[in-house]
Amino acid sequence: MACPSDPVVQPQEVLHEGQLFESWPHFESALKMYKEATGTAWRVQSSNTTENVNKNKKLSLDVHKYPYYYAKFVCVHFGERKPKGTGERERPMALPCSCSASFTISYYSKKECYQLKKLNSIHEWHQPDVLLGPFYAINRRLDKDEQDEAFNFLAVQPNNGLLLDALRTSFGKNVQRRDLSNLRQKFKATNGDNNDLISVIKELQDVHGCSVEYAIGKENELEYLVFQTKYMRSILQLYPEILFIDSTYATNKLEMPLLQIMVKDCNGMGRPVGFAFLKRETQQHISSVLSIFREYQDQIKTVMVDKSWEEIDAIREVFPESAVLLCYFHAIVTFMEKIKELFRDRSEDEKERINTMAKSLVYSSSQEAFSECLTQLQEEAPELGDYIAANWLDIKPMWVKFFRHDLCTLGKTIINC
Repeated sequence: MACPSDPVVQPQEVLHEGQLFESWPHFESALKMYKEATGTAWRVQSSNTTENVNKNKKLSLDVHKYPYYYAKFVCVHFGERKPKGTGERERPMALPCSCSASFTISYYSKKECYQLKKLNSIHEWHQPDVLLGPFYAINRRLDKDEQDEAFNFLAVQPNNGLLLDALRTSFGKNVQRRDLSNLRQKFKATNGDNNDLISVIKELQDVHGCSVEYAIGKENELEYLVFQTKYMRSILQLYPEILFIDSTYATNKLEMPLLQIMVKDCNGMGRPVGFAFLKRETQQHISSVLSIFREYQDQIKTVMVDKSWEEIDAIREVFPESAVLLCYFHAIVTFMEKIKELFRDRSEDEKERINTMAKSLVYSSSQEAFSECLTQLQEEAPELGDYIAANWLDIKPMWVKFFRHDLCTLGKTIINC
């Protein structure tokens, strides 16, 4: 059921016989709305370009405003099925099924505009569906401007999952994995295997208004690249109190680690405010990346990370006044891995009991509860107790609930917002 604020668009309100359009983009916009309202897909069966007509009839029509002098559109199911090969079996996936739905759009010289004619909106032998319409290949196809923007995504060599999310979010089209192969081939044909990094960065800065910092090493290799869109900057300005920093791997062909910097918005949702590719996760590289946020250092109260000392040292260098906290999830996972390593000979029930005690340490709500849990752990699992004493007790405020209750966390205990 449609919401009151989202009235249902009737197909006849979008396209109808004799309708006039001041330009081709105006017609394309109406056709897009019509396809969304009806769940249909259309293709050009025949056409004549305005450039060709200008040449043959010695006219001077604007080819940008009127690229086509005439075009006939038919439903993608128009025409008869054609058998594949010489046998009797037809192609099961063939689109044609004798549908006769069609219309023409042609230049109307008296009013200097386009006019829609011969509209047959009856679809025979198949039932249009507004839910399935967006999945037709022709409706998933990116136009020229969308394809150019998609090439900007491909320039950073994302994996298919990230690329699909970016394309669907940016263009509102149901792009499928099968479409990515064609898009990558077009990108390769246009840009070659090796992209001009400097020109890509310049376009991000000059055309898209992004903040980009990068460094090229002695061997002419990229050391790091960090970028922020205008929208990311606006989000950071609104919610600068706490940063969440996390690294992921295998996101690009060069296998450079991807550093993601996020904030928490007023709805408790995580919002990215910066991304960085690093050749190495050293303190120097991470410090250089975080410098792009230095102007907000007085507003950033807390930074949450996993237990990476390179990240922690870099944060303390760039944001010396900010508290550094560890993600509960990463702390608990580290304890669980250590328990598996130290207690291989113990039963699963015993290891689970030790895991529970380690989690209780993390979530201790008072000094007394923490001391009691630590004493019990040292008695029942002294090896783990020694490990925690040597590596974790000096940094209790970073990972124990009680010791950080008065710090700015906005209720978040993990990096993954």
